[in-house]
Amino acid sequence: MRNSLPLFLIICLASAAVFTLNGCAGLEGGDPESAFDRGALLQQWADQTIVPGYSNWAEHTKTLADVTVLLAAEPTADRVEDAREAFKSTYVTWQSVATFDFGPAADRAHLSTTNTFPVDTVGLMEDVVAVEWTPGTPSSLNRIGLPALDHLLFAKEDAEGCAQWLNEDVRRGQHLLRLVGFLAEESMAVSSAWGSGYRDDFVASTGTELGSGLGATLNAFNRTFESNLRRQKLGLPSGVSTFSQTPLPGHVEAPFAGDLSLQLMKEAFLSYRNLYLGVPIQGDGAIGLDDYLRSLGDVNRGAQLDSDIRAQLVAAEEALEALESPLSEFVISQQDLTFDAYAELQGLVVLWKVDMMSALGVLVTYQDNDGD
Repeated sequence: MRNSLPLFLIICLASAAVFTLNGCAGLEGGDPESAFDRGALLQQWADQTIVPGYSNWAEHTKTLADVTVLLAAEPTADRVEDAREAFKSTYVTWQSVATFDFGPAADRAHLSTTNTFPVDTVGLMEDVVAVEWTPGTPSSLNRIGLPALDHLLFAKEDAEGCAQWLNEDVRRGQHLLRLVGFLAEESMAVSSAWGSGYRDDFVASTGTELGSGLGATLNAFNRTFESNLRRQKLGLPSGVSTFSQTPLPGHVEAPFAGDLSLQLMKEAFLSYRNLYLGVPIQGDGAIGLDDYLRSLGDVNRGAQLDSDIRAQLVAAEEALEALESPLSEFVISQQDLTFDAYAELQGLVVLWKVDMMSALGVLVTYQDNDGD
């Protein structure tokens, strides 16, 4: 989406288009005439991406819980390293399922309890010494989950220093156990719900109406891309989403782990790209939203729209590849490149949320209020 217009104007025009859709999407909603098999698409999503994705996520949180038990029992540098590696792997795995914030995940507010950042470090340390502790309340969201673990496991830069820090107060290790235990329980609950009934309901709901499998997936797809990837992972840290456009390096995802932030953003981007192009987490399925659009024919909202989206995916990926780690430093030293990347992601917001949703007759059921 290379354009000679100023970034501010590009974003304003794109945001105006999104606002227009929110105001009139109901007028264009409907079921476009197409021979496309939505049931096959939903089945592939469920069986080759969502269910295995959540299963893999639950397995990773369990592994993290197991190594944390050992770390809390006897903090050593080696056990710190084991916990850190398990944490990084778990955080990366989360990116592949964060997209599916509907159904069982939405029922448990899994997105919010897992990855609300930046972490409230002061509140987190208050929780460390609290005897009574209740996770998942609205006031606790920014002091639990993966961001809280990021702070506790990387509070000290070197593993030896972290082990010593944990040994100085056993309550720190005990709170690590509480945090990881809650994370593992919630991830297992969501995974189990998909595997024990919700999957069948999802696959059977083949319409485009509110509550359908397609409607739920695409609204979560667009909402999380727009708010969680575009704004949270990049817009706020870079400053493009702030009034003064001043960088907020402390707002990057996983700031304490050092070079993890950029990897997480790229992994998240891949999850959206793969869902659109029909690349599953496991299996040989190849049905994607690109196929659905092309099935509408050689028209602007069909094959041409797919071509535009593919070109924008390439542009966005190239812009993300131009960023460097650690992201918290890069947003300050090379802010212009982070603005470029944001503009390319914004281009996808317009194509996916405005054009694709209209073409497929799926109503946008959420409102983005971040003011961009």
